[in-house]
Parts: sequence; structure tokens; C-alpha cells
Amino acid sequence: MLSQKMLQKVLMAMMASCCLVAAQTTTEQYPSAAEIAAAQASVIPFSPVSNVHGKVFNRFIDIWLENTDLASAEIEPHLDELKKNGIFLNNYWAVTHPSEPNYIAAAGGDHFGMDNDNFWQIPNNVATIADLFDTRKISWGEYQEGLPYAGYQGFRYPESGPNNYVRKHNPLVIFNSVTDDATRLRQIKNFTSFYDDLDNESLPQYSFITPNMTNDGHDTNVAFSGTWSYNFLADLLKNEYFMKDTLVMLTFDEGGNYTHPNSVYTLLVGGAIPDHLKGTTDSTFYTHYSVIASLSANWELPSLGRWDCGANLLSLVADKVNYINYDVDMTNRNLNTSYPGPLSTKKYSSAWPVPLTKGVRCSGASNVLHSVQQTYHGMEPTYNYTSPVPYDAASGIAVGIKYSRKGHNGKTELKSIQLSIAKPRVTKRTASCKIVRLCADQCTIDLPRGVGLGWLGSCPIITFDNVIHADGTPSIRNAPSPLGEKRIFAPIVVHIDIVTFLDRTHLSTPTSDGSCTVIVSIENIWNIRSSNDDRPKNDSGRWTKLDGHEGKDCGYDWKGRLHAGNGSGNEICCLLPLLAFAYISLISATNWPDDWDSLWGFLICAWSAHSTSLLFLEHQSIWIQAKLSNSRLANYIPRKYRAPLALWNNTRLLGTYRQVSRTRDMLQDNPTSIRQFAVIRIRKLILYWAIEVFFKTQVFPGLFLPLHLADFDPSRQIFFRRLISSSITLPPVTAREVMMRLVFVPWWLYATVSRLDAVHTALSLIAVVVLRSDNYTMWPPIFGSLSNASSMRNFWGKFWHRILVRPYENYSCLFCRNILQLKPGSVWDKTMFVLVIYLISGIVHSFVSWNYGDKCGWSSDIWWFCCNFAVTAVETAASQMLRTYKKAVGQKVEFEAWKRSLWSRILGYLWVYLFLFWSVPKWHYSKLYCQILERLGHV
Repeated sequence: MLSQKMLQKVLMAMMASCCLVAAQTTTEQYPSAAEIAAAQASVIPFSPVSNVHGKVFNRFIDIWLENTDLASAEIEPHLDELKKNGIFLNNYWAVTHPSEPNYIAAAGGDHFGMDNDNFWQIPNNVATIADLFDTRKISWGEYQEGLPYAGYQGFRYPESGPNNYVRKHNPLVIFNSVTDDATRLRQIKNFTSFYDDLDNESLPQYSFITPNMTNDGHDTNVAFSGTWSYNFLADLLKNEYFMKDTLVMLTFDEGGNYTHPNSVYTLLVGGAIPDHLKGTTDSTFYTHYSVIASLSANWELPSLGRWDCGANLLSLVADKVNYINYDVDMTNRNLNTSYPGPLSTKKYSSAWPVPLTKGVRCSGASNVLHSVQQTYHGMEPTYNYTSPVPYDAASGIAVGIKYSRKGHNGKTELKSIQLSIAKPRVTKRTASCKIVRLCADQCTIDLPRGVGLGWLGSCPIITFDNVIHADGTPSIRNAPSPLGEKRIFAPIVVHIDIVTFLDRTHLSTPTSDGSCTVIVSIENIWNIRSSNDDRPKNDSGRWTKLDGHEGKDCGYDWKGRLHAGNGSGNEICCLLPLLAFAYISLISATNWPDDWDSLWGFLICAWSAHSTSLLFLEHQSIWIQAKLSNSRLANYIPRKYRAPLALWNNTRLLGTYRQVSRTRDMLQDNPTSIRQFAVIRIRKLILYWAIEVFFKTQVFPGLFLPLHLADFDPSRQIFFRRLISSSITLPPVTAREVMMRLVFVPWWLYATVSRLDAVHTALSLIAVVVLRSDNYTMWPPIFGSLSNASSMRNFWGKFWHRILVRPYENYSCLFCRNILQLKPGSVWDKTMFVLVIYLISGIVHSFVSWNYGDKCGWSSDIWWFCCNFAVTAVETAASQMLRTYKKAVGQKVEFEAWKRSLWSRILGYLWVYLFLFWSVPKWHYSKLYCQILERLGHV
């Protein structure tokens, strides 16, 4: 017979089930107010308790926020504060758009083609993580803020208004295998139940937590959700019960932009994280499916046989179970689109994807869930579920994406290093050292005689040079670097900001040859492939592309408010002396020889634009990121002045997360030392000087002397119309005129590039070689390779200097978003954004021309830059239409191959030259004509 207590529990469960049925059926999107009130009064949440020990953690808390790009979340101060006590996963990806398919993917191992946020009920023969947990009786629960009662299945609550709960953010309630079971349904609870379970020490071993639409950032922004997250976790991370063997994951369901890579900010915190990993970054490729795989590996659960089967494991778990993760090349991959399936409204297919059943070993499990094997027995899997990366629309169904096994899971595997020890103001001593032992917490290094062991007790400065991996390849340097490039070869300097030596008992007795063994903490050397740099990187270790536009908020996290409006007034005080300096500089350089006054005027305008943008438009976190990288002067400059000095003349924001994109592409000479840097730059200056003195004027105007006023008159500024015109008022095109244009274009291009590059080269030599105030890596070339200029878009984007990209982008955003109120990411927004940048460029050039005496030809500067906008817009539209057409006729692959072919590039070069052949003489002839007339006294 059942005991009285057991009978009472059974009756209560039966009553709860009846109440749930009375409250609503599973097909109701909006239960009535009476039904909800009845359920609230009678439904009793169910909080099972278990204690199944895991390999790494005994409790897992999964917290999801909403719709934010990785780049935007990285600079949110509250999230950044949480990151100091956890592991930052900077290569974690959502799997599609919009929200709901990501949530069901986290519960079911697949999104089944869902591409919407509709009211769905997934059949009960589709397994979920709840079925995995039940195989070992591991307790689980969901906590949904704003849920009116446990097991509520409505579409949202309340039906309208703020702070509401939504079904699409509640993954398990969408699966009938959960909602058909009244006991399981009561494990989907609200936040009141969370705090009750916390107080009663009855939290489940797996929890999925979703804030309401305000707190998760959906109806607000990342600043709001970040603040909520910090406040929600602050007390929990101090709670001994909560923290014990607990791993908390804080992540976002999807990125905020459908055209950018769908990587999201993800953070691990909790008591299960070893101290030496707190504050570190893990660059392993992860997706939402990695969580399911890691849960399976941690608790020895089966797999769902879907995308969780091949997903990478969290490194904490992978290291424990000796599983080696994959490196995945996500170049040109976004994970933004769902594939055809039964839950798709755009690509509907009635067939449900068939999972794996037998004959495979998954990343986190040795077998597939038994019910899955029975349901799909004898059927072939639809996709390659053993792949670590799921379907991606850019490549087809997991086809073409490159991935390979890692050599290790992010641990430092070093063969040898060179250790330099120096006490402040004492001569540095260097010694080659041998790695004796390297483990998770410490590395043991043999130090030869005479490296200054007596200094170890007084906080020496430590640098590790020439770090070599076990496979013999150099490591990426751990120091902040403006280039973030792996392929810069020795000497590679790895600066460790904080190196903690263990007590002196760990210093062994010197051997007969005078060497000693020193054991040092490798907390800051851990995962040496990831820099201590705070900038976001992608899976290849390069800096993430942050152009500040394409639908994102401007100024990186700029919200359309001038910083000067925040109340301090410091920016206003700085503005007046800046403008005064710029004005004095402009008026004092009007008589410099050979157009150097115009170059100086342009640089002053560039500096003024950068300074004002830095003060008023750039996100203020840029001042925190800035560093005097490897500067000898840094130790002699008060800390509060280092960021301004590092940024003030740094128009490309090198060394910060806002560094101009493609800076790495402009690194052509690859110096590896100051000496080599000096040789390369001095050689370049000598070459420029020689060409300037001996060749430049011999080419133009030397080849066409004597020149006549008629060579530049308005009729000569017209070319193609004269070729087809029969008008007697227009002179015919002559061979001399054609030859002049053919020569003038490269002459103009070289003159412009060489002047700017010579000034940049000279300044770099002063800063790096003479003053030693900067590291040579802070002075990459300003121009890219001319071979990239196969279109006018590439001419400006890949070849031309990007000195003023950031300030012009910020001013363009200010105009488009704040003044015109254009919708971010719309066609008009993108078009006007680019147009305003070209227009600003034209205005700046025309102002400099007018200021230095060009009183009648200055307007041609604006005309020429607007022409460049028009031609790049035509290129963009034509390329998009041609791509769409080729895709429609099934020739997309052939089209992409043609774009990469030699003939395509040749035609592109001809097109660029043809445009410059037409526009540059038309632009400059008018200026030359005005200047000649002015000198003749006709103007």
C-alpha cells in the first residue's frame, strides 16, 4: 500500500495536471484571464533534486540575453566586469536567425529549418535535452521571468505592454514531448520559483534562465541587459551553495545584424572554473550545440544524434575527457540563414531531418539516445551531424566549410623560450631557457647562470622572447599589437603584464653549471594563442572587422549622442585650443613651395577631424583600450596621460578595438626589428627623393613641353563627348592630348601617394628610430597594394589610405542617424552613409584648395569625389544584380570563379584606368587652367 505521504504527493500531482489542462490546451496562444487566474491559484511548480556528479561541474546554469552583436557586447562595462572572473568565449556562434530557432536548437539539437518566431508545437517523437537528463535522473528546470504560472504555454504574457514573457524564448515548452507530460511541464517555472529553489537549496542540476523582454535587451539595449546581468549574478556569485561546482554560461541568442557573422558574446563564470583560468579568453569555435555536447560529456549522457553530435566541447570539459576539438575556418561564413525544413515559412519542406542513430561516436557521447534509435531505425541521417559546424547558407549543407583537429585545446605547448629578466632601472639580462615541465598551473624553466636570480623577490619585469610551439612554429605574440598578425616571425616578444613567482622555496639549488630551475605561474601565458589584447578576434586570430556601420550603431557603440552632452564639459574646453591651433597652422603655411602647403593643410584638416571625432563621437571606452604599446616613454609618463598620447595622432586608432579594418592588408614590408624597419623606410625615402629630383618632372610636364593654355582649357576637359560629337565648336581629339591623359593619370597617382607616404615614412622614423617613443608595429604603411585596385570600390577600400575612415564614418553616422533619422541598415541609410563620406572628403579637399589660392577651381574637388561615389554605387548595384542573375540560372560557382580569374582582374584594372583617364584630367585641368589664368592676371 502507498504511504499517506506518498499518496498525498500523487494526489497533488494529479490535481496539478488537471489544473494545467483546465488552464489551457496546447493549441491556445492566449488563454483567458479566468483560466490564467485559476492556474495561478492551483498549479504547484515541481522542483526535483538530484546529485549526479559530473566530470567538471555538478550544476549548469544557462542564461540567455537577446539580439546583440559580439562587438557591441564586448564593450559593455558590466559584462566586461563579469569577464574578469570568468572565461570569455570569443568565438561562440548562434546558429541562425531569428530568435526562436536558436532557442529550440539549444534544446533539441536542431532548428528544423525554422526561420520565424511563430507559435510552434514540435511533435513528441522529437527528443530534447530533457530526455537526455532523464536517462540518469538528472534534475532540470527552466526559469522564465514573467511566466504567469508553471507550465504556461501561451504565446506571451501579458498579451500587450512592457516587461512581458514570450513563448519563443522558452525552448522546452515548444516541444510536445515536454508539454504532454504534466510533471515535466511544471518544471518550467518563473523567477519566483528560482529564488524559492535557491533559498531551499533545491536548484536543479540544469537550469535554463530567460529574463523578460525588457531585461534581456530585446526591447531595450545591451547596456540595459548587461546591467541586469551584473545585478542578477552579483549576489549569486557570492552564494556558497549556488557557486559550489557550478558553471554559469551567459550568452545571447543571436547577433543583432542579419548580414554580419552571427557570433555572440558568451561568458563562463562560477565555482567550477579554476582560478588560473579566470580572466582568460577561449578562442575555440563553439555554437549553441556545443552546450548540449558538453552536458553529455560532463554527465556521460547519450547524444540526440543531431548537431550536438559533432559539436566542439567546452575546453574545460574537452580537457577532462581527453577530447580534441576542431579548428573551424569561418571565413565568409555567417550562420545567418535556416535550411529548408518543416518549420520554415520561406523554404518549407514536409520532411523532418533524420538524426544519426548508430555506428558513430559523438564528441560528447559514445552512443545516441535509445528512443532516437528506435524512432529512426534503419533511416539515413539527413545531414553530416558529425561535423563541428552546422548548416551554413553560404556553403550549402555543411559542404565546403574547412575544419581540422586542433593540436591541443588551447593549452600552451612550448618547445623553448627566451626569458629576459630586468629590474626597473637595471640593465636587462637575457638568457635562453629550456622548458622542463608545463602543466595547467605552472611551467618549469631552466635558467642558466647569471640571469639575476636575486631579483626574483622584487617584482622583476619579465618578457618571453622567441616563443616556439612544440611543432617548431613561432607563437603569436602576447603583447598588444596593432596588427594582430600570426605570421610575424622572430623575434616575437611576448610581454607578460603580471607574472607571479611562487615563494623562494620553489627555487632549486643551482647545479654544477650554475643553472637554476624557476617555477612561475603561467596564468597569463595560458592559451597563448589569444592575446591579452581586449579587441575582438575571429576564429583565425585576426581582428574582427569593425567598420562601425552596415546596420550597426555608429562609433562602434555610439547611440547618437554627443559625448559633450554628458555633462562634464571637458571636451568643450579642449575644443577651443584645438581649433585655434588648426587655424594658425592653416594661415601660416600659405607660401610653402611645390604644393607642400596643400599637403600640410590636408594633414591639419585630417587631424582636426580626428580630434573632434575622438572627443565627441567615439565611444569613451576607446580611452580605456588605448596603450603606449612597447614605448620606452611609457614608464616616464603618468598613467592618466598615456591614453591621450596614444590616441591623439593615431587617426587609424591602431592598437584599439576600433582599429581601421584592412590595416593588416597594408603591411607589405613585414619588418622584424627596428633595424630592419629603419633600413626599409630609409630606402623608401631615398627612392622617393631620387624620383622626385631626377624623374618626376621629366615625365610631366617634361614630355609635353612646351605646354600651352589651350592644353587645359574647358574644351580639353571634355573627352568622350568630343569623340562622338560633330560640333564645330569643340576641337577634335588629338594624339598629343590622348598621350597627355595617359601619362597624367599615373603621374598624378604617384605624386599623391608618394607625398603622403613620404611624410608618413619620415614621421615613423622619427617616432620609432630617433625618439624610440613607439614600437615599429604602430606604424604600418598607410597605402595598400595597387594590385588590389581591380575596381573603384577596391581602389578606395583596399589600396587608398584609410587615415580618415573612422572620423568620417562617425560624422556620417551623426548626419544619417541623428539628423536624417534614417533606419540603421536600410538601403537609404547605407547609401547616404557612403555618400556623406565622399562628400566630406570633397569638402575638405576643396576647402584646402580654396585656402591656398585656388579661388575658381575648388568646386571640382567636390565634383570628383561625388563622381567616385556614383561609380562605386554603380559597381555595387551591377555586381549584385549579376550575382543574383547567375545564381538564378545556376551559374553562381562559375561566376565566383570568374571573379577570381586573371582576366577578370585585367578587365577591372582597365575599367579603373578608364574612369581615372576620364575624370582625373577633367578634375585637375580645371584647377590648372584657373591657376594659369590667375598668374596671367585674367582672374
